[in-house]
Amino acid sequence: MPIAGKIGNEIGGVFACYLCIAVMFLLKHNIYELISVQYYLITIIIPIFLLFFLMPHCKGTIEISHVDALLIILFVWVFIHSIVTGVSIDNISKFGILGLFYILCKCCYKKTINLEIIILPFLVVSGIESVLFLLQYFIGGADTVMPSGTLGNSARLCGVLMMLTPFCILMFKSSNNVFKKIYATIFILNNSVIILAFSRAAIIALLIAYIYLAYKNNYIRFSKKYIILCVVVVCLILSLLVVLKYDSVVGRLLIWKITLLQLYPNFLLGKGIDSFIPLYNNAQSLYFAKKIGVFDKESSVAGFVAYPYNEILNTLVELGLIPCIIVVVIIYILLKTKTESTVGIYLKSIILATLVFSMFSYTSKVYLMLVVFTICIAVLDVSNSEKKAVVVLSLNSVIKYVCAAFLLFIIFFQSLSLVKYIECGQVHECFASGRSSMALNDCEKYVKRFSKSYIIMAEYGKILYDEAEFDKCTEVLDRVANRFPDPKILVLQARAYMKINEYGKAEQLLIKASNMVPSKFEAKYWLFKLYQKTNMERAMVVAKIISQQPVKITSDYVMKVKQEVSDFLKF
Repeated sequence: MPIAGKIGNEIGGVFACYLCIAVMFLLKHNIYELISVQYYLITIIIPIFLLFFLMPHCKGTIEISHVDALLIILFVWVFIHSIVTGVSIDNISKFGILGLFYILCKCCYKKTINLEIIILPFLVVSGIESVLFLLQYFIGGADTVMPSGTLGNSARLCGVLMMLTPFCILMFKSSNNVFKKIYATIFILNNSVIILAFSRAAIIALLIAYIYLAYKNNYIRFSKKYIILCVVVVCLILSLLVVLKYDSVVGRLLIWKITLLQLYPNFLLGKGIDSFIPLYNNAQSLYFAKKIGVFDKESSVAGFVAYPYNEILNTLVELGLIPCIIVVVIIYILLKTKTESTVGIYLKSIILATLVFSMFSYTSKVYLMLVVFTICIAVLDVSNSEKKAVVVLSLNSVIKYVCAAFLLFIIFFQSLSLVKYIECGQVHECFASGRSSMALNDCEKYVKRFSKSYIIMAEYGKILYDEAEFDKCTEVLDRVANRFPDPKILVLQARAYMKINEYGKAEQLLIKASNMVPSKFEAKYWLFKLYQKTNMERAMVVAKIISQQPVKITSDYVMKVKQEVSDFLKF
């Protein structure tokens, strides 16, 4: 797949689109962390790439295969599910972009452009991200932001790098000397980041991909000696990864256990996109309600959970069983082909690696991973010589105009969303930096605009509490807790109820928060303070639990709580 035969304007067009990504590196750290501006930038850049680069190359016909038919069913299911469960248009546009990316990749690949042109911008961006990560890792203190992740949350970045690394090997083998050096450099950078970040899911996934590639390229053979060697190596690496982060392993096993035991009634039809957070954390609170006063390993590692760290469980809870079955069938169709090209082998290794990564992490929450996975499926389906077309569609001008109109709408809509969310980040920063000094009238004019942002609403609830508007505070925090039941929000809501003598509601919230995160002291401490006013016998019971609870991280607050409880028990 040499690039030399391509017209310079084509390459320039690709990099002109991806030049916008440079904006991501200039974003402030707090804006990225709080409102995910990078997601909106990506959902603007990708449609620009599709509209101005891929669409002009779409000619002739497109063959609708069995994989395409299944993907259409999956898209319709997600679309209907999103409407029924009240998901925002933002999620619908996200899947719409992926659908168009898939169609345009199938139309262009092999006909007018090759895989290298499609994937090259992603590889360059991954190299830039890796350099920024390494600078931040070794120098430290740099306010550096990457499109896929930060030093504080490297799993997102490592997931993207893991998927793109096999592409580096493929391009290295088929390019000229100049590009060989570029791909080799990106390969070394990406692997270095994955190892230094110690992303266990990415390490395991990449190891599986390398073993698969070594077998398919005849570096290892299907013999007893090589099988034993591979099993021993994999077991040693897995054991090392488990030992080095044992608490994290126990935590993920706990999440899977509670999800399977408590949330299985939702597995058939699902509860909607982003419904996992409230469903799971409420289930975790009920689980530990049966183990009050028991300080085992599970209670010590339990925390507020935002992801199930398993895409199968996440899909079952949010979308139901049917999407899981469809995805499994699609992957089976793509992997079962016997006649394999070089491109097909490497794409299969990426799909296998992504499946392994998805067993331990959150692929669907990283949009760039979804984009790269879409490219892999589209190109592999085109490369499959055994497939038979179900329907053949002609790409006439009407279809192109409809697609172009849809892309322009998405670019416009996501641009407005980006502007709004940047302003949302600025408002949040203003709220958080000076809650008590800001007048309520000034807050309320922002709250009306950003009522769907739980971050803004949570800060607004804190301002209401500081201003002694306790009735309104409880109403605002109740709306936040329904979508994002963070124990800290529940505790603040309970404290507001205590101020207006609603002790029954405060008790329910504090019990829920203390059971949700049994290793923390804050909810138990305020439950102890509540019972001091209402029931001294229960206050004594809670005080004994607090005094016996082991301390994971020593802090002034924890020592103060321990001392106060100790003094209470003495009297």
